[in-house]
Amino acid sequence: MLPFRHIGAPKPDQWVGLIDALYAIAMTVLALLLPDMLSDSFKLFETTQKAHFLFIGFYQVSFYLLTLLVLYEAWCFHRSILVLSNSKNRKQNIYTGLLLGIICLIPPWSGAIFKDINVSHFWVEHKLYPTLGAFGWLLMFLMYFLLYLIGRSAEDYHALPSLRLISKEAQNRSLFFALNTAFHAVRIVDIRWPFVPSVLILAVYVLVSFNQDRVIGVLRRTPNTLRQR
Repeated sequence: MLPFRHIGAPKPDQWVGLIDALYAIAMTVLALLLPDMLSDSFKLFETTQKAHFLFIGFYQVSFYLLTLLVLYEAWCFHRSILVLSNSKNRKQNIYTGLLLGIICLIPPWSGAIFKDINVSHFWVEHKLYPTLGAFGWLLMFLMYFLLYLIGRSAEDYHALPSLRLISKEAQNRSLFFALNTAFHAVRIVDIRWPFVPSVLILAVYVLVSFNQDRVIGVLRRTPNTLRQR
C-alpha cells in the first residue's frame, strides 16, 4: 500500500518537478541514442557505397525529431492536467506512475526499431519491424489514454471546462494511436498488409496536432466561403 496519506498535500511545484525531470531525462536519452544509430548508417554507406543507407540516416533523424515532438506534446498535456487539478487523488497517482513508466520505454523502443539494419537487409526482418511498430504505437496509445484517465479522475473534473477539454483531446489522440496499433498488428501475421513508414504517420500526426485549430477552421468552412476566397 502506498503511504500516500503520510506524504501530506504535495505542492504543485513538487508534482510538476517530478514530471519535468522524467520527461527531460527521456528526451536526453533519446538524443544520446541518435549518434550510434547514425554511425551505423554512415558505416554501411562507406562499406557499400549505396545511397539508401544515407536515406536511412535521414529517416532516423526525422524519426528522432518527431518522437521528441510527441514527447513534448505529452509533457504539455500532463503538466496542464496536473496544474488544473486542484486536488490530487490516489487514482491520479497510479495513472501518473504508469505513464512515467511508459515514457521511460520510448527511448529504448526508438533505438530498437533500427537495431537490425545491415548490408543484406535494407530494412529490418519482415516480422521484426511490424512487431516493433505495433509495440511503439501501443506505447503511444497507452500514454495518451493514461493522460485522459489522469484528467478524468480529477475530483474537480466536471467543474473545470478546460480540464474536460484537455482530457477529451487526450482521448482523441489515444484513439488515433489505437488504430495505428491495430493496423501494424495485422502486418505481423500478414506480410502482404500495406506498409506505411512510421515517420510518415508521425509527421502527419504532428502537423495536424500542432496546427489543430487551423485545420479544424479549414474543415468547418463552407464550400461557398472557400470559393469566395
